[in-house]
Amino acid sequence: MDKQPLELFRRASAIDAEQPEEAIRLYAQAIKLDPQFAEAMSNLGLVHHRRGDLALAEQWFEKAISIDSRVPDAWYNLGCIRLAQQNLKKAAWLFEQAIEISLKVFGDGNPDAHFNLAETYLSLYHRGGAGRGNSTDKAKARDHYRQHVMLGGRFRKVALQRIGLRVIQGGRSKPRHTGA
Repeated sequence: MDKQPLELFRRASAIDAEQPEEAIRLYAQAIKLDPQFAEAMSNLGLVHHRRGDLALAEQWFEKAISIDSRVPDAWYNLGCIRLAQQNLKKAAWLFEQAIEISLKVFGDGNPDAHFNLAETYLSLYHRGGAGRGNSTDKAKARDHYRQHVMLGGRFRKVALQRIGLRVIQGGRSKPRHTGA
């Protein structure tokens, strides 16, 4: 890859939360110079997502995936859009892809994708109604909350609460209900 698109990408990444308009311009320039720059497309989609333009964000995530399916952030962020739209089965599949690709490409398990996948499975479970939810979805949710915690995810406290544990002093966890 030419140095110029990579430099534009780095500059845009450094400012995309604080100066989204400038970041959009820089990412677009990088993509114009390198039309195969999937990471820039994924990041451009994220800027649009943060600005609330889900349709444009979705287009950029899908384009990034079509060019290079090994960009886990594109899968993850597209999953976030599907989750927000309550397209739960599609969201689950997209988060699973993000986890699998993260493992293959980076050797990590993408803790945020595990958390959102757990939330998706929990929503699928609750969608079934009181006492009618699929117990497999509930078990999958618990497993992915655990993975999120084991990977040091940033929503550790919420994940522990969801699986029936609470954080105690020293960062350890114990059952919320001890039965005593």
